[in-house]
Amino acid sequence: MNTVVQLENLLGLAKELGYEVRYESLGGAGGGVCALGTRKLMLLDVGQTTADHLETVKDALQQDAAFRNEMLAPPQRKAA
Repeated sequence: MNTVVQLENLLGLAKELGYEVRYESLGGAGGGVCALGTRKLMLLDVGQTTADHLETVKDALQQDAAFRNEMLAPPQRKAA
């Protein structure tokens, strides 16, 4: 699977998990996640490559308990 497709898939999952994904000019800082009250924001630096964005999203999701629970859930629980 190529990088763009992987990124699109993970961004879709991030949105399902409640993240608001925003592309911002961050001066090469890379991006990451933050919380504003109950909102979860995922910021991606427009100056970085798709591969960099993919790594940022992967790192952020791996730190999210909801993502880990989703990945560990039995298939029948996911369907419910």
